[in-house]
Amino acid sequence: MIHRETHQPFATPFLPFLGCLRLDRATLHNLKNITVEFPLNRFVCVTGVSGSGKTTLVRDVLLPALQAGLKSRIPNSQSKANKAEDEDEDERDPTFHDQPSTSLSGWERLGRAVLVDQSALGKTPRSNPAVYIGAFDDIRELFAQTDAAKRRGLNSSAFSFNSAQGQCERCRGAGFEKIEMQFLSDVFIRCPDCGGRRYRPHILEVKVEGPGMSKAERPVQKKDVGRSRSSTLNSKSLSTPAWSIADLLDATVDEVIGFLSALADSRPAQRAAEKLKLLQEVGLGYLRLGQPINTLSGGESQRLKLVSHLAESAAAGASRPTPKSDVRNPGLAVEHGRVSSAATEPTLFLFDEPTTGLHFDDVRVLLKVFQRLVDAGHSVIVIEHNLDLIKCADWIIDLGPEAGDEGGHIVACGAPEDIAACEASHTGRFLRDVLPEQMPSGQSPERGSPDPLPMVPN
Repeated sequence: MIHRETHQPFATPFLPFLGCLRLDRATLHNLKNITVEFPLNRFVCVTGVSGSGKTTLVRDVLLPALQAGLKSRIPNSQSKANKAEDEDEDERDPTFHDQPSTSLSGWERLGRAVLVDQSALGKTPRSNPAVYIGAFDDIRELFAQTDAAKRRGLNSSAFSFNSAQGQCERCRGAGFEKIEMQFLSDVFIRCPDCGGRRYRPHILEVKVEGPGMSKAERPVQKKDVGRSRSSTLNSKSLSTPAWSIADLLDATVDEVIGFLSALADSRPAQRAAEKLKLLQEVGLGYLRLGQPINTLSGGESQRLKLVSHLAESAAAGASRPTPKSDVRNPGLAVEHGRVSSAATEPTLFLFDEPTTGLHFDDVRVLLKVFQRLVDAGHSVIVIEHNLDLIKCADWIIDLGPEAGDEGGHIVACGAPEDIAACEASHTGRFLRDVLPEQMPSGQSPERGSPDPLPMVPN
């Protein structure tokens, strides 16, 4: 496997070739009855000018064909249960019945297909990054194991802001109250009872001691609800290395990892820290643990989705117990930190221009995540214009040569060097300017840290 990275080469072993997905007779929209192969267990980029048919090929042809094949594995009893849902999906997709007969082979090697986009994770403010990746269950278990919690008879459910046992009675664990305005946008204010901390006082009295903590690792406390976060530093609380459940939710991922890592004798703390480190690895260490997911940007939402898949892959490797599969979603893989059988099988991840809105350093982090997925035995297909990402691909499928009626053809397929050598490829013309010169032995020279690369113009 040829590894190409913007700043430094990937140090991973050679990965075996697991075959290809072969798509025959793709003719939807402007696709010209093409046949294309997608290598599995590789990082594949689909390139071309805007309007050349990239999204049609991947999202409108390949993905539905994959879903149809994977759904055929469901027993008849489950298929009947999904009938109503399938009809709803047909109504939502206007091209569902317009797609011609397209054959797909090689999908049997996959366990599921996942489209990871920058759409919002949800509209509810009650979910947060810790809940989404399953780390909050371990954190609640950590607090339930303290002596103070045992004396009060509190179990892990009491430390959930969604439980009536521990949530603030006034705001019901939301931390704020909504004031509906008749002609203006609704106004949200901090709950005057809990001060935005979501829990009842007796829950906040239960704290976990963090040995050897520095002041930089300790949480910020709020003395006055009406004052700003930056001006509410409680120096007395900083002198005591003990955190309540609200302190953890108010701290950043980086701070919480530092706190939990110090609790070497606590298994729940170590499990939570391992999951949160995945957030750190994708560049989300600055997020507050309790930040509502409906406030995340598109790039943050996309990386959080990636973390959930990385977390389930790690859990699958640890051979944890599996729940019964969801009848309405056979690919469901995460449920309270447990992993279904689908998570242990190779997965195809599909991305549609994931670098949109990302800084160049975020692109570097995203590349590392892609490589980690490939190293774990999964496959990655990306629709992209960004040369920083395209030049690192193992295989490129270039569509075109132009847009609209003049597009929909396969211009070239191969490694980035092969695309760069194709005179008919617009992508290859720009790749020639950014790919390093080949050594006589055929190996690429070592790279330093080049300047950020431009995007292929639309």
